[in-house]
Amino acid sequence: MDTETIDFELSEYINNNFIEDKAILIHDALNLVYLFKEVDSEHEYVDLLNRYSNTDNSNIQDELIIKLNDQLDILIEAHKLFIIPTHDLRVKVQLLNALQLLMHLEDYSYVLIVLETELSDIEKISRIISEYCLLNEQDVLELVTTVDPIFIKLLQQYALSKEGVVILELDESNHIVIENLKLLKKIYKKDDLIGIQLLKSNIKPNLEIGLYLTLLNDQYDFNNKSDIEELSLNIFSLLLLTRSNLNGILHLYKKNSHLLLNNSNTISLVEVGVMQCLSEFLDYKKMLIGIKND
Repeated sequence: MDTETIDFELSEYINNNFIEDKAILIHDALNLVYLFKEVDSEHEYVDLLNRYSNTDNSNIQDELIIKLNDQLDILIEAHKLFIIPTHDLRVKVQLLNALQLLMHLEDYSYVLIVLETELSDIEKISRIISEYCLLNEQDVLELVTTVDPIFIKLLQQYALSKEGVVILELDESNHIVIENLKLLKKIYKKDDLIGIQLLKSNIKPNLEIGLYLTLLNDQYDFNNKSDIEELSLNIFSLLLLTRSNLNGILHLYKKNSHLLLNNSNTISLVEVGVMQCLSEFLDYKKMLIGIKND
């Protein structure tokens, strides 16, 4: 949450007048408004505080939420997407986060694969958006009512314009997963990580994470591990087994953390650990590419 871009008075008001989770959500929503719109949007909210300074505090809270909902709706419609009427800030923030992330991916192969399927436009967008936010595919399907075909066209053109984009066949994707796990073994010098062990057992890559957990059949108890670093690395190896596309690894963990762990504090600690593993993994891959190009 980047509160540095938000006026101090406004940020303080939000922190002091909303419960912590709601305050974080409002900050996230405001940052999206400032990201997609002109910075002058901030003054609308500061003026709101001044306008109601001598009236019931609940008026400010209600007006702020209403204004945020309206502006998020406008931003979503500007992307040629139309959603059901809702005052749920969370789903709008997740949707816009995904749309923003779609402009900055390192690998667009997954996006292009989905866009070339026989799915309807709404099904395509639901599958893509759910890959890059905490909403699942069914959430997005129920949220989005209409997708302007021009959005699909522009997204495809943008993805194709990115240098080096290659649409992978399943066999190629499986090969990349295998190579990624080999590289993970080389980086950490560990041969007993869950993802590697499953692969050695002739389990196919690119399956849903839930299927792998079923196959493990309680052979590995994630909740009985005290070493967070080791636990994070094992979970990261399992995440690597599910996909060749690394863009959605962290979102995949967030969506499925409740299936892996039952302690909220551990879930948060492992999230940091998975982020660290991903960062080290990507840095190592970039180093190898640099050596190869020299």
